[in-house]
Amino acid sequence: MATGANEPSLKIKLFGRFEIWREGVLLSPQAWPQRQTQALLKLLASERGKVFTQDQLIEAIFSHLDVRKAKQSLRARLSELRRLLEPRLQSGRDSQFIQSAREGYFFSKDASCRVDTDEFLAISEMAQISEKDELWSEALHHYQNALALYEGDFLNEDVYEEWTMPLREKWRELYLTALAHTADCHAHLGQYHLAIERCRDLIEKAATRESVYRQKMLYHFLAGERSVAIQVYQNCTQALRESLDVEPSSETRKLQQEILDEHLSRTDYPSLKKPEVLKLLKEVPLFSELGEKECIDLWDHCECREYETGEYIIQEGDLESARFFLIMEGQVEVRRGNQVLVRQGKGSTIGDIAFLTKNPRSADVVALKKTRCLMLTQSDLRRLIHAHPEIALKMMADLAYRLRNTTETLNRVSAKEGKIR
Repeated sequence: MATGANEPSLKIKLFGRFEIWREGVLLSPQAWPQRQTQALLKLLASERGKVFTQDQLIEAIFSHLDVRKAKQSLRARLSELRRLLEPRLQSGRDSQFIQSAREGYFFSKDASCRVDTDEFLAISEMAQISEKDELWSEALHHYQNALALYEGDFLNEDVYEEWTMPLREKWRELYLTALAHTADCHAHLGQYHLAIERCRDLIEKAATRESVYRQKMLYHFLAGERSVAIQVYQNCTQALRESLDVEPSSETRKLQQEILDEHLSRTDYPSLKKPEVLKLLKEVPLFSELGEKECIDLWDHCECREYETGEYIIQEGDLESARFFLIMEGQVEVRRGNQVLVRQGKGSTIGDIAFLTKNPRSADVVALKKTRCLMLTQSDLRRLIHAHPEIALKMMADLAYRLRNTTETLNRVSAKEGKIR
């Protein structure tokens, strides 16, 4: 793996099986002088910046030796580790990675090094900031990047090393939390089937995590699958009774009752019932020949956007052309300057001319009343067209028809203005 100009000197992977790259080259198991040398790096790198006392290091790695031999072995392994990480190092005191403090030793936070656990934490924090600002697409992107780093439980080859156990539980809990937030981001974007898939993943990994059952119940209900939501509650009850000998919490029972009554107290998610969405997609000429499976796949890759009266959905001259909209509810007006070109409502598509031509937006699109849209990105449409080439032909035919209508409208406006002059 080549090291670019901005690449760190070291890369360390602690999720799953331990691996380390020095200047872009993966160090083989044979590169390590002693097993304890590697263990020392794992421990110090697991909490960069934390000073580990001599006693803590001995207890974690050299507890099988008497105190005198343990101290000698610790010093020898530290020397080996420094020279392994920095082969040209003249003196251990000059190491940029393994540094000494009055109380002990630590792995410098300022060193040129990338550790996957640090990256996971930093990206998760970015996701949380985006969530607070209700930037669901951005938050989802961050969470997905964080989850991609989690290639397995923390140092899973060291399951019997006592010092790894609390850290393994800590990182597993953070991973499960990120997975739950990923599901919720999908739900806020109206991608309920993807949200439900993430909940299934969670239940496989933590079958008694009651909050995930609540998420799954909610998402099934919002997707128009009330009977499935009720079944999830029953599954939750069974799992809790069998594993923990407890009943569902009052919060879970309350949600179950709301689902039975078909009246949710929470209203901060888009309401997209599966039958409604599938029916609307099938009514759009562009997607009319797609089967139910393909329509569900399309729906899962759309985002749900809501616009208030007077809010701009698209602005003329905008260079961002990689978005295409399908109106689920409401009405919009397409304007160029002060001239109204057309009004469009439920089932209409907007933004597809610039979407296909990659030119700047040619007109404003404004919501005339509260409007809900499904938004599709260019990459998702390319994927769909690759699987169903007939969609591209329909889009081109529809585009030609609408360009012709727009041209006729503009010619009429120009002729009218000429008469006035």
